[in-house]
Amino acid sequence: MRIINTLTIFCFVMSAYSQVDTLDLLARAHADAAHMCAAFAKADYDSFLDLTHPKIVRMSGGRDALKTAFRRGLPDGTEIIETSVEPPKSLYVNGDTVQCALSQRQVMRMGGGRYSTLGYLIGLSYDAGRTWSFIGVAGRSLREIREQFSEVSEELNVWPQTRPLPLD
Repeated sequence: MRIINTLTIFCFVMSAYSQVDTLDLLARAHADAAHMCAAFAKADYDSFLDLTHPKIVRMSGGRDALKTAFRRGLPDGTEIIETSVEPPKSLYVNGDTVQCALSQRQVMRMGGGRYSTLGYLIGLSYDAGRTWSFIGVAGRSLREIREQFSEVSEELNVWPQTRPLPLD
């Protein structure tokens, strides 16, 4: 009977320990995604690109090309005035990759009005959640993203960014 009690307690402790680890990983992914969004809002493009998936940086012509594009600004006088990221609800392990989906809300000013969009970031960690990099879903489907990033789980719940909806 002692062995059964000891095993039960051991399983309970290990279960609680793994849940704490999961919560820590979710919190770390959220903090990094929020830092990335805040960096972009402050025009701290180096910090923003540090958290952008390296393959996206390469596919876009490198850090300098992206920083030049960011400095040109958004078209038609569009200005992002607020960005927020919701904490991820779950983690997925796909091979050696830990990943999650985070919903992102942006409020922007366009043509004298305020508009809101809802989109998603995919967080990927290749080192058990110690560091994260992010892929913006934008107008792409999960299938399209998986064509370039085969390690992205089919189980992630992400959708293309919504069209800007008026707030005023």
